[in-house]
Amino acid sequence: MAKSHLLYFGFAFLLFGSSAVSGEALDCPFVPANHAPSVIPVVSEHAPIQPDQRAACLNLPSALVARAGASTAAIVDVRSPRHFEAVHVQGSVNLPPHLIPSRRFLEAAPLVLLGGDGDISELLGLCARLRSERRQVVFVEPRGLHADWAQGRLAGNDISSKRHFELSPGEFHRTRQVLDWAVVVIAEDDVAMAGPNPVSRVDPSEAPTALRRVIDSLAGASERVLIIDGSGLGTGVLSRYLEGADLRDVRFLTGGLSGYRQFSVMTQGLLARRSDSSPSRGSCESLR
Repeated sequence: MAKSHLLYFGFAFLLFGSSAVSGEALDCPFVPANHAPSVIPVVSEHAPIQPDQRAACLNLPSALVARAGASTAAIVDVRSPRHFEAVHVQGSVNLPPHLIPSRRFLEAAPLVLLGGDGDISELLGLCARLRSERRQVVFVEPRGLHADWAQGRLAGNDISSKRHFELSPGEFHRTRQVLDWAVVVIAEDDVAMAGPNPVSRVDPSEAPTALRRVIDSLAGASERVLIIDGSGLGTGVLSRYLEGADLRDVRFLTGGLSGYRQFSVMTQGLLARRSDSSPSRGSCESLR
């Protein structure tokens, strides 16, 4: 009996012990079972798109999407099924980017690719690839659901939630090198933000009147305006302050200022581990 117990524990150590040691050595962020990873890679794995390719992909002819229900192009929405079900353009198809090249029913018609702001870089790369390899007519809608032609054609289970105006810290990091962002922080004190994006601060006590004025002044100078709430007022309250404003290029950062800071710390640690060239027995990449 004693020998059988020893054999059992020896086998258990071989099976589980190495993974435990590997996890401690990696010091990876904790990801609960059956949950999406909390760390989003900020380093693009796609080859840089050339300026002429970018211009061609973004030059969407209005005739392709001009009339509701009579589009001459296939509209492909690459957002997650959950976000697609909440709100989407009528008649669009929901597919992740990596499956689009393998779908034969999309080969004949011109394609219009749309998603969230964080998808633009990947969509531009996919557009350039399909144009080069297939000689297919492909465009990217940079405003996604906020495009002029999409207004009045939105449907879904949660269309009134305005969640498509929200942007996660990971999406912001992925797209800040592709789009020109201006950042507005709602906070009592000056906030230091890493990166080249200009930052404006609005005091919470002045937000009811000052926020609209700041947004209007920035909207024409930048492709996107990101509002980061460091006051606890919440997206609902801040949205009411902006009632009547043109919000097509305005986004609210989910998690506010604390979410942004937490994400920045996590991604800096992840990038530091990626740059370590020493051999390892695992990788935080497995969390993706």
